[in-house]
Amino acid sequence: MSRGSTLNVMAMTRSPELGERITPLLAAIDHVRAETRIGDLHSVNGELAAALEGVDVLLVDLDANDERELGHLGEIIEQRRGRTAILATARDLSAQGVRSLIRQGVDDFIPQPFELPDMEDAIATARAKLQQARAGRNAGQVISVTRAKGGMGASTLAAHLALALHEKRHRREPEKQVALLDLDLQFGDLSLMLDLKPSAEMAEIIRDPARLDGALLRASMTQHKSGLAVLPAPGEFVPLDALPAAATVKLIELARQEFDFVVIDLPLAAPRWLEAVLQQTEQLLLVSQLNVAAIRQTRRLLDFFRDEAHYELPVSVVLNRYVWRLSERGRLRQAIRALGQPIDHFVPDDPRLALEAINRGTPLFELRRRAKLCRALRGVAAASLKVVQERAQPAGPSAQAA
Repeated sequence: MSRGSTLNVMAMTRSPELGERITPLLAAIDHVRAETRIGDLHSVNGELAAALEGVDVLLVDLDANDERELGHLGEIIEQRRGRTAILATARDLSAQGVRSLIRQGVDDFIPQPFELPDMEDAIATARAKLQQARAGRNAGQVISVTRAKGGMGASTLAAHLALALHEKRHRREPEKQVALLDLDLQFGDLSLMLDLKPSAEMAEIIRDPARLDGALLRASMTQHKSGLAVLPAPGEFVPLDALPAAATVKLIELARQEFDFVVIDLPLAAPRWLEAVLQQTEQLLLVSQLNVAAIRQTRRLLDFFRDEAHYELPVSVVLNRYVWRLSERGRLRQAIRALGQPIDHFVPDDPRLALEAINRGTPLFELRRRAKLCRALRGVAAASLKVVQERAQPAGPSAQAA
């Protein structure tokens, strides 16, 4: 986040009158985009987590004598730490009460009645704390998913890879922020697969990439009920090369700043911006199936990634919709010889479950969590996580000396 980047501010006020006083003050501050909601933390607590996605600063009007409201505030601070700055305001709060809020984790307190200099100082404090928090975290890791041919099931794999990375394996594990970018600009259907409303935000980014910053990216993403942040493909038909390579680089760099993991669903074709994506990718999953046409195209892509383009990135072959049969062992050995490398993952065929998930817009994990297909998809996610974590580790002393 740069000093001049736009901050998305949500002001939550207990009365319309207070909202009317706050709105013009926020509008007078440069590089601030403001939204005002009327209510308290009791009334919107169930909806607040989703509403705060894409919000950089929450300004909340508190009843400092309400213990339940202070409890809700503490939960929000814990959940949003490092991602959203929390500013508080309250009527007739003592200096001790202000200190108590700051100790609880509120980033700044704005006294009432409001004055523009106080609001400007609080926003500047929020910006500085967000910059410090985001600068202190490692850049997110990028996993890209491509396919040998159309109909390989690569989008299903990309969606469930992102969902699996977002899942907590145990209660104490910190929540991972995961973004799913649908860069299959012409035929991407991740929004349909995840039952998300169509969005025109990607089309707007393509039309005016100069406006893109971290706040706009967050605001452009659609929140899945799991907490996964999704940037859907455009609802309208656009040329693949309508997205400039420089804008693609900026999009991925911003996503890496905002999220711990970025999963990218690539198109079947090779647009001009493909190289920009692959240069920032830590792990590439190439989805294929056990038939002659798919294996032949998989080999061509492997040769392109390794020989022609000289990308030094791990490429894992995922054999999707695989049906194990004793009689298929010969075909499988032939496929491995044709590829010139082992097949890394086998995802079993379960057409009934897959069709039900697509028709209902529900992830496979929610329908039959323990199905073989779901276990295999989580296995791909676990292996990919291991690869990107190993690549992220600094070189040892001997390697550095060399």
